[in-house]
Amino acid sequence: MQATGIRKQFGSTQALRGVDITLWPGRCLGLVGRNGAGKSTLVSILSGIYAADAGTVTFDGQPAPPLGAVGAWRDKIATVFQHSMVVPGLTVAENVFLGRQPRRAGLVDWRRMRTETRAVMSEWGYQVDANAPCERLTVEQRQIVEIARALAAGTRCLLLDEPTAALERGAIRRLFERVRQLTAAGVAVLYISHHLEEVFDICQDVAVVRDGELVLTSPCAELSREQLVTAMVGPAGQQAVLPTS
Repeated sequence: MQATGIRKQFGSTQALRGVDITLWPGRCLGLVGRNGAGKSTLVSILSGIYAADAGTVTFDGQPAPPLGAVGAWRDKIATVFQHSMVVPGLTVAENVFLGRQPRRAGLVDWRRMRTETRAVMSEWGYQVDANAPCERLTVEQRQIVEIARALAAGTRCLLLDEPTAALERGAIRRLFERVRQLTAAGVAVLYISHHLEEVFDICQDVAVVRDGELVLTSPCAELSREQLVTAMVGPAGQQAVLPTS
């Protein structure tokens, strides 16, 4: 996935000022920046929620689907938001196949839906019952359901927006294991977080957004925490000068 020259304005506020960003298969890119830097706006554009005022989003060189084509966007990219988007009143299987239930003779094929959900859970080592109502799941389990939804759809780009905000330490460790498993399988991951230690732990690359501009893209291994903080905050009156790649 590649976004080029992304601009977005809300009233008199210029939220994004020509941002370029690329997600590569098999790599996890950390996206960081202070509150109000433009991270959420960028995620919304990459998820097909907002349209950019200028710039392009492409997947494998092809233009992104039209805004509002929810199913087409889900085939390309999936977002796991900080606050769960599962439907509590539905089962795990129903949430995994939400909006794209398999059908047979014009009717929902419930058996196939449960079977395919179990297959996804088993393949990735997730311990969640396909028949369980999502209202009974833990925060971690709901997150698993959302990731499984993306995997079942064949999505090869995954956006994780502050995914550890409501997780305990053990759940965070298991999430990181899943992210590593996904990238090893060739999935491109964008990891949005304000916890810099998480970025250094799980991401191969990092991008910094400040005041709506992309001020740094670099391999994590080439940066110190102090350099990353400087890029986020910026020296008074000037842009940080840091190694890029």
